[in-house]
Amino acid sequence: MTEAEIIAAIVAVQAVIVAGVGTLTSSHVRLRRRLTHLETRDRLWWIWTRKLIDHIYRGKQPPPPDPPYGLFPEQDEETPT
Repeated sequence: MTEAEIIAAIVAVQAVIVAGVGTLTSSHVRLRRRLTHLETRDRLWWIWTRKLIDHIYRGKQPPPPDPPYGLFPEQDEETPT
């Protein structure tokens, strides 16, 4: 094996390693964003459920409390600020 072939093999292996690390990094970032979104949504559902339970427990009349901002993004867009 010549020196040029050895260098080419080393560069090829390094390229594969860099591509693998890049793929893992992008997957990690994507999963972290999804996890953050799901945790936020879960907290908002918990808050709203707690408000509904308190509303019913206290014997309050309709209407029930509004959902927290961000729970239903499509409704939040319709709400004037």
